[in-house]
Amino acid sequence: MSTWQSIFEIAEKVQSGQESAVKLVEKSLSLINDNKKYCAIITTAQERAMERAKTIDQKIKKGEQVGRLAGVPFIAKDNFLTFGTETTAASNILRGFHAPYQATAIEKLEAEGAICVAKANLDAFAHGSSTENSDFFTTLNPHDENRVAGGSSGGSAAAVALAMAPFALGTD
Repeated sequence: MSTWQSIFEIAEKVQSGQESAVKLVEKSLSLINDNKKYCAIITTAQERAMERAKTIDQKIKKGEQVGRLAGVPFIAKDNFLTFGTETTAASNILRGFHAPYQATAIEKLEAEGAICVAKANLDAFAHGSSTENSDFFTTLNPHDENRVAGGSSGGSAAAVALAMAPFALGTD
């Protein structure tokens, strides 16, 4: 399993030009792809994430100011409204829904340069406590596949446990 440096260390290296936001997004997307069997991720925001990463890398090369979280990939639970992919809340009812605006948490993270790379599985509409009640699939516990991932935010928890991104958003 791959590991990440701390969020602070990642952002510092991106801001100084020692690390590329594009390479970090590629790493995160590759780790998501490598761990599909755990069913932690509903969808990726690959195109938008890569565009944002390229913009951040270009700004750094030009000496322009970037946010405190510049280039740090993250995963959002699929009940957060985001641009670049569907928001389904793990329900077939919302299949095909694209948010007209983003959740405040996502807006604030992106304003600081963080990059949403994927949407995590959950119990449909976050009604549940095991991530077994998604309309799409059950998230497996990365430490013991015979146990549940836990919580309605099990996809986010499993994604972090599998080091798919340095951090993920969940809800309580």
